Amino acid sequence: MVASTASEGISPHVDNDFRQQNIPAWMPILSPVYVISSFFALSVLLVPCGVALLSTARGVTEMSVQYDGAGTGDAAAGCRITAANHGYDSGATCTVRFAVERDLSAPVYVYYEIENFYQNHKKYLDSRDDDQLRGRGDGRRAISSLASHPCAPLHELTNVSDNTTVYLNPCGFIANTLFNDVITLSNATSGDDGRSLGLTLREDKIAWKSDLERKFGQVLGFRKERCGSCESPTCTCNDTQWSCTEPYADTDGTCWLYFYPDEDTTLYAYEIYPMVLNPVEGILNEHFLVWMRTAALPKFRKLYGYFADTDIPRGSVLEFQIQPNWAVDGFQGKKTLVLTESSYMGGRNEFVGWFYITVGAVCAVCGVGFGIVQLVAPRRLGDKAYLKKMD
Repeated sequence: MVASTASEGISPHVDNDFRQQNIPAWMPILSPVYVISSFFALSVLLVPCGVALLSTARGVTEMSVQYDGAGTGDAAAGCRITAANHGYDSGATCTVRFAVERDLSAPVYVYYEIENFYQNHKKYLDSRDDDQLRGRGDGRRAISSLASHPCAPLHELTNVSDNTTVYLNPCGFIANTLFNDVITLSNATSGDDGRSLGLTLREDKIAWKSDLERKFGQVLGFRKERCGSCESPTCTCNDTQWSCTEPYADTDGTCWLYFYPDEDTTLYAYEIYPMVLNPVEGILNEHFLVWMRTAALPKFRKLYGYFADTDIPRGSVLEFQIQPNWAVDGFQGKKTLVLTESSYMGGRNEFVGWFYITVGAVCAVCGVGFGIVQLVAPRRLGDKAYLKKMD
C-alpha cells in the first residue's frame, strides 16, 4: 500500500513550464554577420556618448592649490607645518589665494585633498566601535585581551607618570585622526571693481543624511539644554546636573548647558579637536561624519563646504584663511585645497568619457577585423567539414 503524499506533508508534484524550464527563451545563433554588426552598433553608441561625457567634464572649472607637503609653492609656504595642532597651539594662520579664470556656476564646492594617506588599510578600517558611535555604548566593554577590542590599541590612554587611564570616546584610528585644519573664507572680491561678492562658505548639509540621522548618535548619557540668555542667572553649570564648566555659546549667540557622563575618566572628541568640534554637536558635527566615510584610494577628496546660491564671475579673487593643524610630514603626504563646480555627472573627471571612447574604438577595430576575416576566408555556418572525428 502506497502512503499518500498529503499525509506525509509533502507538496504534490506541480508540472508546469516554469518548473520544468520549458518557458520560451531567446537563443540567438552568433553568426559572423550578427557579431560584426553588434560590434559596430556598440561602437556607434559608445563613441558619441564618450565624446559628450568628455566634453561635459572638460566644461567643469576646477582650481587647486597645494598648501602642505613636498612640492608646495612659495605662495602657500606659510601653511607648511611639521607638528600636529601647530596652528591651534600658536594661533598661526596662512592664506591660500584663488584667481578665478572662468565663470563658476553655483553651487561651487570647496574640497580638501589628501595624498598618500591610506584610509583603506584593513586595520584602519576596523578600528572603530559602531555601538559607541551610535550612542549605544561607551566603549568600556569587558574584554579578555587588549587585541579583542575593536579599537585596540587606541581605545584608552594611560599616563605613565601616575598610571591613570582615560577612555577615548569615540575610540579608534579613524575618529582620532580627524582632519582638523580650519578653513574659512577671508575675502572674496570682484576683479572688475573690487567689490565684495558677499559669499558665505556653508558647512552644513555636507554629510549623508543617513549618517546624521541613523548611523551616528550623541554619547550615551549625553544631554543638553538651551538657555534663554548667557547672562541669565539660571544659565550656569553646576557639578550635580551639568558637566560643563561654563555655558557653550554657538555661532548665533545661543547658549547651551550640557552633560557628558564620566568626564573625569573619559576623553571626548570635542576635547581632542576643539578647533573643529563643539560639545553640543559632538560627533554629529558634519566634518566628523564626512571624515568617517573612509576613502578607497590613498589620494582622496572630502567636501569641506560650498557656496550655495551665488555664481562667481571670471576675474574674481577668493582668499581662504587656513589654520594648519593636520600634519602630513610623518607619512610624506600632501594637502591641497580644491575649488570646483559640478555638472550632471559630478565634478571634473575625464576617465568615464575616455573609457567610453576607448571601448567604442576597440569594438570598431574588432568589427573591422572580423569583417576582413569574413570577406577573405569566410566560414560556412554549421559546416560538418570542421568537425574532427573522435576515436
